[in-house]
Amino acid sequence: MSAPAEQRITSENVDLTNCDREQIQFSNAIQPHCVLIVMDPATYRILQVSANADELGFGAARDLPGQLLQDLFTRSDYQRIRDAASKFRHPAPPLHVCATMLGGQTRDLLIHVNGGFLFLELERQDSHPGPAQKELYDELRNGIAQLNASTSVVGFLDQAVHVIARCTGFERVMAYRFHNDGSGEVVAEAVHEGLERYLGLHYPAADILQPARRLFALTWLRHLPDVNYRPVPLIPEINPIANDLADLSYVFSRSVSVMYTEYLRNMGVQATMVLTLFKGGELWGLISCMHHSAPRRLPIEVRAICEMLAQTSSLLMSAKEDAEFAKYREALSRSLEALVHQLGLRTSIAEALSDPQLNILTAIHASGAAVVLGETITLLGKTPSQTAVQAIATAIAPKVQLSWSSDLATRDLEMDDETASRASGILATRIGQFDTDLVIWFRPEYRQTVAWAGDPEKLVIRAPGREARLNPNGSFDVWRTEVRGRSEPWLECELDFASRLGRAILDVVVHRSREMARLNQDLSRSNRELEEFVYT
Repeated sequence: MSAPAEQRITSENVDLTNCDREQIQFSNAIQPHCVLIVMDPATYRILQVSANADELGFGAARDLPGQLLQDLFTRSDYQRIRDAASKFRHPAPPLHVCATMLGGQTRDLLIHVNGGFLFLELERQDSHPGPAQKELYDELRNGIAQLNASTSVVGFLDQAVHVIARCTGFERVMAYRFHNDGSGEVVAEAVHEGLERYLGLHYPAADILQPARRLFALTWLRHLPDVNYRPVPLIPEINPIANDLADLSYVFSRSVSVMYTEYLRNMGVQATMVLTLFKGGELWGLISCMHHSAPRRLPIEVRAICEMLAQTSSLLMSAKEDAEFAKYREALSRSLEALVHQLGLRTSIAEALSDPQLNILTAIHASGAAVVLGETITLLGKTPSQTAVQAIATAIAPKVQLSWSSDLATRDLEMDDETASRASGILATRIGQFDTDLVIWFRPEYRQTVAWAGDPEKLVIRAPGREARLNPNGSFDVWRTEVRGRSEPWLECELDFASRLGRAILDVVVHRSREMARLNQDLSRSNRELEEFVYT
């Protein structure tokens, strides 16, 4: 599906209604250090080329569509391309095929398949030699050893940014973590002397919009060697087979959003590389590399090392984060076993969950908890009033499938100041046959001062009589705001504990219901036998 004209974003029409719908994969242009060829994978007939394809020495770019690839490349290069293309069964990031001489320049050939078409990128190699293979291997090996030695997630990321800074020579390398609300925070940084430090600064969700996050999630690495490049369009504009714009989601040299380049220029950045960090298959954060003094393009060998470091970092980071909370997770597991044991001994679920020695509040880090069963509410610790708890249970009941959580409940629910001060964080799990049969944990408001990279409100320009328009951050002066109505976030191990406890309680409820039904059947049968005996 192509991008409608109103979604081809320019610096003049970027606004709140279209920016999150911007289909930047249909940019229909690339960066000038590459040449792009789009082909029919069945025949290897050229369908589209970038307007700079005349650099390859095959003739004018406008004359190349319609020609067969085998008529342009040597037999050995053509066979290498076919062999590499045969390895693709699904859309995936580009695969390096080989290096070859074209138009008097050495070019790296990268290939991938997407949308039923074959994409061949021919990237111009720099004239100066890159690092030796052994030097890169030694840096990778030493870097992984340093990452393994770190004992915490923050320490791990601090090691990671310094390793990548040494490998790439970028003047600034930052590890950036996403929060649940879409905003992000710089949690580690390696920066050259004399440059402003961004460590600890927060960035609003609008700084990295959903289209960009989707594309970041597709590949491990994106590289923009020159922020001030001039985009090179594709010829023809419309793919003749698809009768549409080509989907450039996986094209390494794809032209980027004008919002992104304007944002980078405002930061004084001339080149970037972004590595993605995943946890559990989800986009967890980014490692952002920036060069301020000049454009900077990395050889493909260096990028391969960085991509390997990003993959290794994602795997190791998950292990480090799990290890940080290993003791707490073990304590939660022991508490869960003890609570399930108590459920088997008590006839009342509420009594089993509110025992003075071991209960749902002693098991988890929370300030208050409630057991809601019908109109009966049992409170523990510091909680809102019974009336407020009942209102909260009614409000969140449709949201709770097995469990539900929020560390900004004041945004999700209507509540007065007193309730909000005790219930800014809510974690709930279903425990009965009715929607409002819930166990609910509460966390109080956690006020904190957040340092933003510029005033987050100034990202939006609201001119009278016009749509609200996004403004790429032009000032990165530290802007501090007090965050209200938010609690400390719930950890994954706590969400897992709540879900497992909910399932265990539901199992007990179902078992007791079946047992009660069986006893009723036995009683009915005994009554019938007694009636027959009396009659006889």
